[in-house]
Parts: sequence; C-alpha cells; structure tokens
Amino acid sequence: MKPLQSWSPNYLHKLYKHEVDKLAHGELNLKQKEVQKRKIEALYRLGTHQDMKEVWTKLLDRDADAIKYSVEKELALVDGIHGCIWREAFGEKRATPKDKNDQLGEVNKAINELQRVIKKSGEASDETHLIVETLLHKKNLEYRNQRGENKSFPENPSWLKLNEGSATQELSQLAFDEHMPWLDRFPAQRLGWWTREAMALNLTEILNYYSERMDYHSQVYDTHYAMESSKIREGLSWLMNQIYGKDLNEYVARIMNAILDVDSWDKDKVRKNGSYKKAK
Repeated sequence: MKPLQSWSPNYLHKLYKHEVDKLAHGELNLKQKEVQKRKIEALYRLGTHQDMKEVWTKLLDRDADAIKYSVEKELALVDGIHGCIWREAFGEKRATPKDKNDQLGEVNKAINELQRVIKKSGEASDETHLIVETLLHKKNLEYRNQRGENKSFPENPSWLKLNEGSATQELSQLAFDEHMPWLDRFPAQRLGWWTREAMALNLTEILNYYSERMDYHSQVYDTHYAMESSKIREGLSWLMNQIYGKDLNEYVARIMNAILDVDSWDKDKVRKNGSYKKAK
C-alpha cells in the first residue's frame, strides 16, 4: 500500500487503509476490483496531491456553523468527499481530454504526412482526382459480375469509368433542374445529384474533412468530459453547503483536480463549468 502524506487528515488515512484491505479480501469480481482500484487511487491522490495540502488545511481550519468539534468536521468532510466518489461509481477508466486530443492529433499528423508524400508524386497526385470515381466503377463491375454479366476489368484502372453503363453515361441521361426545390425532384434526380457529387470528390478533400472530424471529436469529448465531471462537482458543492453554508467553488475545483487526476488545463475547465468564484 502506497503511503499517504503526513499532512493529510487522519481519517483519510484510516479510510484509505480500509478500502485497500477490502480489495485484498478476494470477495470482489474482476469488474468490481477494477472499479475499487480506481476509487483507491482517487483517495490516494486526495492524500498526496500537492495542491490538497493547502485545501485540507484551509477547509479544516474554516468555521463551520453546523459542526461544533474539529474532529467532527474532519469526519464530515473526508467522509462526504468519499461519498461523492462512491456515488459516481467511476466505472472504467476514461482518457482525459488531453489524452484524447493527443490520440486524435496523431491521426491528423499522419494525414498531413500522407498528403505531403502524395504531393511529391505525380502519379499519386493524379490518382487523388480519380480515386472515388474509379472505386465506384470497380465496385459496379464486381457487382455486375456477381449477377452473372461476366464483365471484364480493363488493365488500366482509369478506364473503368469508360465501361458500358458507367456513372457518367447514366448521369447524362438525367435532366437536372438545379432551380427545382430538392423535395420536388424525382428520386432518380436526387440520387443522381449524390452520385455526381461523390464522383467529384478527390482524396485530398476527403482527408481534409476527415482531419476536421478528428478535431470535432476531440472537442465533443472535451465537452462531455466536463459535463460528466459536473456530477461530482454538484455533489461536492452540496457537501460544502452542508458543512460551511457556501459552495466554495475554488476548493471544489481543486478537490476534483485531485480526484479525477487532471492537469491545470482541465482544472480551468472545471472552474468554468462550476461558475468559479475565488473562495476567501
């Protein structure tokens, strides 16, 4: 068992040891053990995270109208924080927004490198303008062969689009009225528009949009991470109100920083999410 710092509350030491011992009893299944380990890690950070030294000192020294004796204040504070951790039931470990951003950033880095290499090759660059249309025609010939038409594949893949019944030929038979409202067009005209636009896509455009989607997913993950962490924030704010009669959002943010094991960048997110006002 990793020891807590001497400056952490006595009751936290006892609680931490109790939860570690519970893990060693062998009564938990594999899933429960994983959750228990994460909860123990959170308790450990509450007793070792350097920022918590000041938090414990100031909160335990702070007047609390609802509590008469200091030992009762320590018990209420530590046990209350412990309860917030347990109620949220942690579950499986989640990547932090920074980890997720780094992960998706690797994808974007690879995309940028691929585009750089493609630009250096004339053949590769030429194929970027043909790849989607060529692939669609290849799939069409494969489909038609499966249906028993016995269509032969040309030696040069670029000639696929010249095959009888190609998308270009079939699109030319559709009368597109660009001024007609979309829903007034016949299904074949709407489908024709999708086909025409798909065939016009080039690989560079696809990769650029794919890169944008990686950025989007990173932002969404960041937002949802903050929203889920707000459940713990609400519990801690309620606890501060019960003990001290105030939300004490700055202390809540610092406690969450320790519990969730996030860096200062994430703590700023937590503070904004909690309508942060400096506690005095």
